[in-house]
Amino acid sequence: MNLFELTFILVLLAIHFVADFMLQPQAVAIKKSHSILALLTHVRSYTFSTGIMLLIYVWLVPSLRSQLTLISIFQYVVLVGLSHCLVDMFTSKVSKYFYNKNDLHNFFVIIGLDQFLHQATIILFYYITIQQ
Repeated sequence: MNLFELTFILVLLAIHFVADFMLQPQAVAIKKSHSILALLTHVRSYTFSTGIMLLIYVWLVPSLRSQLTLISIFQYVVLVGLSHCLVDMFTSKVSKYFYNKNDLHNFFVIIGLDQFLHQATIILFYYITIQQ
């Protein structure tokens, strides 16, 4: 991995942080464990904002504009969005279970697992769709 790839991956992880935490309203974060509508609202917002931020980053870095296609960006965003939905569908229910039992240790273990799975898929899909 070279510095360019590492920088790109760090940008993708920063985009994930903004889209998953900063742009997720508290009500959606609470409701997504038991409401498919809230989960889908979060995933739609996450996927859309990820795509917009990624397009802005690519636009700001001239060397990326010549290397990437809109198709590869679209594929990345769709795969990350779908995987985000699947991960959150599971982890939101399990973390809620532990939170309701006041088992904060296991609650945070699941939150950590959630983030690990998101970050792993971000890196995996980067290599599958963008860094070919």
